Amino acid sequence: MSDPRNAAKQRFYHMDGHGAGAKYWDRQTRQQVTAVNVADWLCKQGVEVKPAFIGSQAWPSVTPHKRFKLKGPAIIEDHGILSVNSWYDDGVNAAKYDECTAEEITANAQPFVSLLELVINKHENGYADVEGRVRYFTEWLRYVFQNPGAKPPVAPYTFGPHGYFKSTVMNTLADAFGQNSARIADQDKEVLDKNSFELMQAALVMVEEVRPSSHDGTDVYNALKAAITGKAKFAAAKHKGYEQRETPASLWLSSNHEPPFLEEGDRRFWVIQWGEAPTDLRSTFDDDDEYAEFVLQWKSKVFQEFRQWLDEDDGLAKVRAFIEYVPSEFRPTDAPMTPEKRTAMGMLLRPEVSTLRELLDDNEDVRIWTVDDLKELLGLDKESQVKHIAHDAGLRADVLTNYSDAKRPELTRGATTVRGRKAFFRRPNCKLSNKDGKWSISSEGHTENLEEHHLSGGVAMKQRKQMEEEL
Repeated sequence: MSDPRNAAKQRFYHMDGHGAGAKYWDRQTRQQVTAVNVADWLCKQGVEVKPAFIGSQAWPSVTPHKRFKLKGPAIIEDHGILSVNSWYDDGVNAAKYDECTAEEITANAQPFVSLLELVINKHENGYADVEGRVRYFTEWLRYVFQNPGAKPPVAPYTFGPHGYFKSTVMNTLADAFGQNSARIADQDKEVLDKNSFELMQAALVMVEEVRPSSHDGTDVYNALKAAITGKAKFAAAKHKGYEQRETPASLWLSSNHEPPFLEEGDRRFWVIQWGEAPTDLRSTFDDDDEYAEFVLQWKSKVFQEFRQWLDEDDGLAKVRAFIEYVPSEFRPTDAPMTPEKRTAMGMLLRPEVSTLRELLDDNEDVRIWTVDDLKELLGLDKESQVKHIAHDAGLRADVLTNYSDAKRPELTRGATTVRGRKAFFRRPNCKLSNKDGKWSISSEGHTENLEEHHLSGGVAMKQRKQMEEEL
C-alpha cells in the first residue's frame, strides 16, 4: 500500500503561504485548499498530522498564475516550472464510441444530423442539402474540436426567426463537450468586452444573439475579425496591466437578422439563413392561422423527439463522438460566398449613404457639410442619423470650439455639439489648420478661412446654392 504522504504530495501542490495558513492546489477537485484541508485528508488516510506541520514541509509547488491549454494536463510544466491548467474536460464521456467506424458513429448521430438538415438548408428540392451546408457546418465543428487552438479563419453567422432550434443545437454542443470547451454567450458585446479573453479560453464560443445595434460598423467588424483569427491577446484587462493571454476559441454567431456589420470583400463570415418550416405543406392549409398552428405543433414535436433522444439514447455522447471522432476534412480558407451573404452586403449600403456619395461626387468643390445641410438634403430628423450616414459615406466629423480668451481655439473630434458650437463634416483630403487663433481648411492648394458664425450658417449650403445660381 502506498504511503499517504506521497499520495498527498502527488495530489496537492503548494501555491502560497506557510505554516497553518499555507494554500495548496488540489489537482483532483481543481480548487484551492488550505493546509487544514490537506491535514484532514491525511487523517482520513490514517496519518495524524497538524496543519502547521503540513505547511512547514517541502511540497511540489505551482506558480500563482494559472495557464490555459486546451486538452492539456491538470498541471503544466514549462522549463521546470509547474503551473495550474485552468482547462479541464467537463463534458460527457464518449470513449465507448472511440472504436466504432466513422459510418457507425454517423449512423448513431443521425437525429442530430436530421435536425441540422431541417434548419440550415434552403429547402430547395425538398430537404436536399443543395449547397453542402450541413457538411460544411459539421466539418467546421470537427476542425474546431479536433484541432484545439488552431482557429479556422471562418466564423459561421446563422440568422433566422425565434424558435428554430439554434439554442437547442448550441446547448447540445455545450452539454456534450462541457462549458470549459464549448461556451454560450448571450450577446456579441460579451465577445467585445475588455475581459473577453476569459470567455475566449475555450474551443468554441457560441453567441446566441448579435444585436441590431451592432451596426456601429467598422469597430465591431474589426473586433470580431480579431477574435476570429487571434490565438492570443496582448492587452490590458479591467483593473489589470498589459499581459498576453491565450484566446483559442473559435466563434459561431447567431441572430434573428442578417449581419449588420459586414464590409465589402469580407472573407471571415459564412452567412446562412437558419430555420424554416416545411413550406411544401403550406398549400394544404386553408388560412394563415391554421398553418401557423401547424408550424407551432411541428416545432414542438421536433424538439420533444430530439430531447427524448438526447436523454434516453445517450444522445449527448453520440453527438460528441460524431464531432470529435470522425476525422475532419475541413481545410482552413476564406468563407464561401452564399446568397444570404451577398444580400446582406448589399443591404448594408443604406439609400441615404448612396445619396450622400452622389452629392459628394456632384459637388467636388464643396469641402464642408454642416449637420443642418445633411438633415435637409437627406430628409433626416436626428443628428445621430447624420453621424452614421456621414461616416459611412467617408466624411470626417469635427467641431471648432473656443474655451477662453487666454486659450487659443481647439479642435475637438466627434459629431456632437460642444459648448453650443455646431458640428460639421469635411472631406478626408481636406486639412484643417489653426494660425493665430483662426481656423482654415485647405485642399489641392486652395485655402479658405473658417469662422464659427460662418459654419453655423451652413458653408456647404451656401456654396451649393451659389453653384446652382452660376449654372
